[in-house]
This record gives sequence, C-alpha cells and structure tokens, in this order.
Amino acid sequence: ATNQGDTLRVGSGLYDGTMFKPFLVVKSLDGNVGIDCSDPRGSLEVSTDTIQGFRGITTAQYYDGPHSAVLWMIKGRGTRATPAPVQIGDNLGTIVMDGVTNDGTIAAGASINTVVETVGAGTLSTYMTFATATGVEHMRITGAGNVGIGTSIPAYPLDVNGDVNISAGHVYRINGQPIGTGVSGNSIDLAISAASTLHLQPAGISGSQYPRMASLNPAGTPYTPLYIDGSPLYLNASTPAAPTIAGPLIWTMSAANALDATAGPNQIYVYWSGAQLGLRFKDAGGMSHLVLLTPS
Repeated sequence: ATNQGDTLRVGSGLYDGTMFKPFLVVKSLDGNVGIDCSDPRGSLEVSTDTIQGFRGITTAQYYDGPHSAVLWMIKGRGTRATPAPVQIGDNLGTIVMDGVTNDGTIAAGASINTVVETVGAGTLSTYMTFATATGVEHMRITGAGNVGIGTSIPAYPLDVNGDVNISAGHVYRINGQPIGTGVSGNSIDLAISAASTLHLQPAGISGSQYPRMASLNPAGTPYTPLYIDGSPLYLNASTPAAPTIAGPLIWTMSAANALDATAGPNQIYVYWSGAQLGLRFKDAGGMSHLVLLTPS
C-alpha cells in the first residue's frame, strides 16, 4: 500500500513509478474507489483488460432455498440520515450501456430505466423504459403490466404504434387457435380451425349479437363458405369497372328465402359473362328466374 498525494493505492510489486500495479485505488479528493483502475470516474469503477473467466462485477448467492443474488438500487430524497419520499417521475434506477467512439469519447448506447408512477405509504408503482443510442424510448412496461412499443401510454397488454410483422412459418393465434398463415403473393391467407367461425361485424357488436356483415363458417351453421347477413358484398369496389371473376360464385341464402339455383337448393348462382352480371335462382313455386344486369 502507498499514499501518493491524495490517493491511497493498494497493489503488488515494487513501487518505482512503473512496476507497481494498483489493484485498489481510493481517491481522498472525492472518495471514488477504483478496482484495477488508477483514476475511478464514479463512486466505484471496476475495470479489466482480460476476457478470461469471470470479469466485471459478480454477485453470488448460495442458500438452500429459492433466493438469488441481488443487484439492489434504492432512491430517496432528502439525506441518508433524514430520507424523504420519492416523487412521481423520479428515477429509481438506471442501467446505462455506453461505448467508446471513433474520436475516443464515450457515447450513449442504450439504457433501461425505472420511473415512479405513484407513491404512497409503504407502496410504489413504477414503469420501466427501454431506450437506445439516441436516448429515445422505444418500449415501456407500465405498473399495470401493459407493454407499449412505439407508445408511452399503452392501454392494452400489448399496444404497438407501428407495423407488426409475422414471419413465414409462424401464425397469429387467438385463444391458441391460428387465424393467419401468412401471405401468398399479394394475398393474405386467413385460416381458422374447422370448429371456429370468423365474423365480420360493426364495432361494438360482440359474441353472437347481430347484425353481422359476414360470417365465415367452414363447419357449423349455416354450413356455407360465405354467409351474407344484411350488408352488400362489393367485388373490386375500388374500381368502377366490372369485377374480374375467374369462375362462378355460389351465394347461399337462409332457408327462409327458399331460393334455389342449378347447383342445389337455397342458392343463388352468380356469373359474369364479360358484359353482363347474371343472377339465377328459383322461387318458392320452383320457377327458375334469370336476372341480367347490364352496366350503363
């Protein structure tokens, strides 16, 4: 050990100005402590130039129970002798990861921060933020457990302000059931299980309530590929020209309408001849009807 000026150094070897290697440095000027560094910049700085084995700060816990080692951060206002409560917006702890840049300066890399949401008698509520090099927050976890990506006020368990992509080979699920299988060309493949129904209905309508605009029900009532309930179906609605249809469409109506087409009971046969749109069906008396719609 040696006292050089205002610094206490503890190391090994003979001190001749070059051979002495300080393992522990205590600066009396500011009280900073350095381990394996001669000029600590913070209250405690640990430095190493090796990549072997354990390095940096290691904390361990050996106990016959579920407890683990802890990195503990405590924030309070006032002084240690007479602490005062934290306030809303106070930072309780921050993990900062920086790096040395091309000009030798240290620049911000990323940070994880914990901030006070509410404070009471013996209770705290906090949120966590995740920021990258620019210091801009990109993700937040609120005290209620909501996760926001691209938003600082997530209102749902997962609230995303931006595009969401699901890679090929993966599916989007609701209650464990897949409803999407990806994209084929310029189309979106939407899949539901054989025992499920996909309803398209106005906002605010849920469950089995009506009116539904459309239902896709591969295995249940009304046993039809597409069931239209009360609202029209537009094909190629963005273009006023005639729709392009590769083949005939079969629209199945409810049994109460008693409509029939050539393919079977309770159906309307729809076709496009290139100049006219045709509807063919049978009325309740079995009379076949053909309606041709000619664009004006």
